[in-house]
Amino acid sequence: CVFFFFKQKTAYEILSGLVGSEMCIRDRVSTQSTWDFCAKQGLEMEGNFKLVTLFLILAITLSCLATQETNININNLKREIYLKGKYVRITHELTLQNTGPRRTKQYLHMVNGNYSKNLFEVLAFTKGYLELPISFEKKDETGSLVYKVDLPYSIEVGSKVEIHILELYKNRLLPKPEKLPLSSDEQMVEFIDNLYALTAYPITAQEVIVAVPNINKLEYLSLIHI
Repeated sequence: CVFFFFKQKTAYEILSGLVGSEMCIRDRVSTQSTWDFCAKQGLEMEGNFKLVTLFLILAITLSCLATQETNININNLKREIYLKGKYVRITHELTLQNTGPRRTKQYLHMVNGNYSKNLFEVLAFTKGYLELPISFEKKDETGSLVYKVDLPYSIEVGSKVEIHILELYKNRLLPKPEKLPLSSDEQMVEFIDNLYALTAYPITAQEVIVAVPNINKLEYLSLIHI
């Protein structure tokens, strides 16, 4: 936050800066009515200046409060890496808790940027599988992709919400060796990813499940040629 401080001018300083206003201060021979008029104008301007100053201070304070960081803690995260279909599917079941200092309605989800070329889609849902709005926010300094998820409602401080996030990838299974021998009915494939979830929030508990397929030659060909 950046605060600005202003010097409050007196009625004398304001009057002396006006064109022709020196006569109100310096002309001691002026009539009482002229002096009363000048003093009244000076007091009105002083009052207006005070209001403008208070308004600026209030606006800056509200701006600082609006940009104050909201802390989210992931109380529980269940991450499942599913390798049994045409698409590699990674699901995150999250229990989020707002630890303050204010309510929030957004959650930032991070995706490993090393696999961005294979990323097909990112979806977000409530616990009851009602789809939530999600949009790409930025690419951070580490190369990770950051997505903004709009939560189903504003989470008050101390409250919790459960959401599901689904990442779909294509061509993430790499053949080992690259060419499948025709005489062989078995094939090795390689899948590389982080064991733990990539996130900027603290995690209390995390569980990771990897569902591995039993692949034969025909299943392998259907998996890698999408």
